[in-house]
Amino acid sequence: MVETIIAGLIFGMIACIFKLGKGSIVWVVTLGVGVIGAVLGNFTANYLGLASGLMFTVIGALVLLFLHDFLLVE
Repeated sequence: MVETIIAGLIFGMIACIFKLGKGSIVWVVTLGVGVIGAVLGNFTANYLGLASGLMFTVIGALVLLFLHDFLLVE
C-alpha cells in the first residue's frame, strides 16, 4: 500500500510539472488526485486477482488525473 501511495505522489508531481501555469489547479489537489487514482488502480488489480498491481496503479493515477483535468478544470 505504501508503494501505491508513493507511485500516486510521483505521478501527481509529474502532472504538476507538466501543468505548471496551466489552469487553476493547485499542486496539493494534483497530488491527492494522483494518490486516489493509484489506490483505485491497485484495488482494481487486486479485485481482478493480478499479482502485480503496479501497472494498474500507474493507469489508475493517470486516468484519474486526466478525468480531473478534463471534467473539473476550465
